Amino acid sequence: MTANAEPAKNIDQWKQLDKLTSGKYIEVAWIKGHSGNFENTMCDLYARDAAEKFEY
Repeated sequence: MTANAEPAKNIDQWKQLDKLTSGKYIEVAWIKGHSGNFENTMCDLYARDAAEKFEY
């Protein structure tokens, strides 16, 4: 459930993430997209590259 008591979106992906990160310390922070943050920019570049190479 979300903070607004609504069902979470992409529940299957959240469950998979929970399973993969079990027993690990993970810190998540919201970063405004396209705001000049170095790590965010790098993730965007990696995601775009992966999407271009993905075969449907």
